[in-house]
Amino acid sequence: MASAEQDAISQTGSCHCGKVEFIAEGKISMSAFCHCKNCCRARGVSPLHLIGVSPASGVRVTKGEEFLKTHGTTVTRVFCSECGCIVHMGPVDAAFRAVSPVTFKIDGLLPATYQPKVHMNYESRTTNWHDDLPKFLEWPGGVRVNNTGEAMKE
Repeated sequence: MASAEQDAISQTGSCHCGKVEFIAEGKISMSAFCHCKNCCRARGVSPLHLIGVSPASGVRVTKGEEFLKTHGTTVTRVFCSECGCIVHMGPVDAAFRAVSPVTFKIDGLLPATYQPKVHMNYESRTTNWHDDLPKFLEWPGGVRVNNTGEAMKE
């Protein structure tokens, strides 16, 4: 979930081989560590840091559209057919597209605006995370859990 001070994004990025470039512009609807199996299996890592960009049309390919392939039915992943890097992904009917900040053209640490703010889909984690970020069983705003996945009392 983004706060009012850090809810805008205007960032360029690219796939690993550089044949596909994109821009993400709009509002940050989330910056989260996602633990869901769909995201994690697609990237081969758990959790996956995702930034949700709203509206979904705010993520636009600026170079290499001919190299794009799409996979998935309920959650789609748009990736470079040359290097396999996912450019963006998200539930088909969602009002956002998720990008991974590792694809951003930023050297060094991410600015505070792009740092993860929560863990989501914590029910699917592969290990407990002992950090201070809020954790949600599913989506942010839903059931909040502690580091070991137990529901917290309101």
